[in-house]
Amino acid sequence: MLMLQVCIDDSGSDLQGPAYVLAGYLSTAEQWAKFSDEWHDALRESPAISYFKLSEANRLDGEFRGWTHDNANKKVDALSKVIAPRVMYQISSIMVQAHYDEIIMPFRKVIVSSPSPEDKRFSALLKTPYYLCFYDVITECMKQLGVDQKLEPIEFYFDDQGLMGRRTAGFWDAVKAEAPPEYAKYMTTPPQFRDEKTFLPLQAADMIAGLTTGLISDRERGINLVRPPFYNLESVRPLMSAWGKDRLTKLLEDHMGSRTEYEKFDSTMKQLIKVPHSVVRAKLDEEKAAKRIKKRKTKPSGRGENKHDQPD
Repeated sequence: MLMLQVCIDDSGSDLQGPAYVLAGYLSTAEQWAKFSDEWHDALRESPAISYFKLSEANRLDGEFRGWTHDNANKKVDALSKVIAPRVMYQISSIMVQAHYDEIIMPFRKVIVSSPSPEDKRFSALLKTPYYLCFYDVITECMKQLGVDQKLEPIEFYFDDQGLMGRRTAGFWDAVKAEAPPEYAKYMTTPPQFRDEKTFLPLQAADMIAGLTTGLISDRERGINLVRPPFYNLESVRPLMSAWGKDRLTKLLEDHMGSRTEYEKFDSTMKQLIKVPHSVVRAKLDEEKAAKRIKKRKTKPSGRGENKHDQPD
């Protein structure tokens, strides 16, 4: 039996950039072990670094302090060549921050004070874009494995220093509860957290998450530049998902549609308060008149049956 492992990192978790991204790779434990050996060798090639983090390469900070941009780019390019031969899928979920702020945040401000336990739970999950992206990378991964008939027990690894590390454990149960039984049975192990400086597959996840965010940022500024490492990674099968405006709106509509009859009634009464009394009265009078007409049509022709009307 193969053990599948997914290694995911985030980019844009400060919520200050154009997008929030969760991205990484899926492979078998055996292939990740081979990758780690090859990645370690690439790190040690001159000029050597102890670990890789794309933001440090971009800023010439940390392990890349004192480097030139040209040398840093060459190192990123060399490391990217190690990834493709050892992984099965590239997995990513993208949330444009402006879409989240426009559609989700106003809705959340309303339901956060709702008396409904379901609303309170949902508002907590929507505190940041993280839950929706987290849900995406897991479910898209499981669905594709099912289609490809490659489902096996699967482990998810995250960086223990990031925003995701502090929230993922609480989200896991929610995702598993909503997963179809044929997928949930393979989700046997809750997410695991590792230090990306020592757990080398997470450094590959850091690279693709950072590259994806950089690509989105470039396009926001009208720059159509494909960075060289993408060419080394283009052979990896992508499982990409994005939360666009239509999808976010549908999510909220589905949530409202799943509420109990009492909650729907309560919501309707709150909306009625906003309608002028004259409009409400006219609507009620119209409904009463319609009921009277219907009642006359269904009423028996006589005043009612009596004992003389009963059969012998």
